[in-house]
Amino acid sequence: MLTTSGFKAPVGELFTSNSNGTYFTRDLNNTNRNFKGLVDFEQIEGIEGIIMANIVANAEEVKAGGKVKKLKTKISFDDGKMDTWKNLKADGKELHLHSVTELATGGRVYSSRAPGLVMGVGNTGDYLDDYSSGDLYISDDAGITWSRTRTEAHKYEFGGAGSIIVAVFDEGFTNKVSYSKNHGKTWEDVDLSIEIRARLLTTTPDSTSLKFLLVGSGKDKEAYVFDLDFGDVFDKKICKLDKDNESKSDFEKWYARYDEDEKPDCLMGRKQYYWRRKKDADCNAGELYKEPIVENEFCKCQHQDFECDFNFVRDKKGKCQLAPNAKLPVPPNECKNPQDDYKGPSGYRKIPGNSCEGGVDDELQIIRKCDEGKNCLFIPGVRFAHRISYFHALDW
Repeated sequence: MLTTSGFKAPVGELFTSNSNGTYFTRDLNNTNRNFKGLVDFEQIEGIEGIIMANIVANAEEVKAGGKVKKLKTKISFDDGKMDTWKNLKADGKELHLHSVTELATGGRVYSSRAPGLVMGVGNTGDYLDDYSSGDLYISDDAGITWSRTRTEAHKYEFGGAGSIIVAVFDEGFTNKVSYSKNHGKTWEDVDLSIEIRARLLTTTPDSTSLKFLLVGSGKDKEAYVFDLDFGDVFDKKICKLDKDNESKSDFEKWYARYDEDEKPDCLMGRKQYYWRRKKDADCNAGELYKEPIVENEFCKCQHQDFECDFNFVRDKKGKCQLAPNAKLPVPPNECKNPQDDYKGPSGYRKIPGNSCEGGVDDELQIIRKCDEGKNCLFIPGVRFAHRISYFHALDW
């Protein structure tokens, strides 16, 4: 959920909820947005837990009025939790990328169903510069490392499930389209035989096709539409998968998330991986309208796999404590004396959808004081429960 500080200062905040939407935490301050309500925010397609966003570094000056926004790009590999946002890096410098608030594009800006491939137009330095000052950057490890793949701003699209990338110059007139078969390592050009100003470059939403559509306008003010078919660049060779012998396979086992030690990392109790086409494999991995299949290895449960149960909230130390004025239901035949103890909820529950197995079990009941509980009416086969939720509305 994203909120704004008002129309005069289009700066927002990022909040995320627990699984049922009853409890929200602030995860990122000063997110960039425009007057249309568009927000520079994107969850990387097909990979759990990786989020990119632009923030306003001089938010207080902007809110006071009269100051131009200074934008920075941030990325989180831990589902956007506070204090997990990091800078993008290219050649040891901070990298900042243009996003949805200023780009006339359809769908996602950075990512596609091509596993781990992320692209954007931007620049290195302290802050994001004008679009026309930017270059095209690419990451093939889901945003961990970045490199410049084309000088100057380009429109771009992925095809063949990442087998091919197509780009066209986006700062003026051009008579060519460029494509890469190796994640932007090298590029080849296609002559259009006429100079156009590119307006749209698109393909199928799942990025599995090798066909693209380019729309542009010529110097004669006429509109031009190009049907680009790259089906012959691989000589119709289809990539082959050999899970038992990766050295002979056209695919590699690519994990979607890595920790600080560059080891496969867990999210929601599992390690995600794809069988992804190798960068230098000269073949087409995309099967039309068939998205790449994600596979999982299950992890042992850790504390991060649990959230606060009903009637519990996190304290400043991050532990789930009984909410103010909340009372827990006491089982029948318990707490005959207010000073007694009883076995009750721990305050935690596994996050719905989490697949972890074994390891830590924060759901185990603990001994609680009877004065924390409230005697309830128990009827066999019937369970009564109530919950009070508080929401705060911001003034616009």
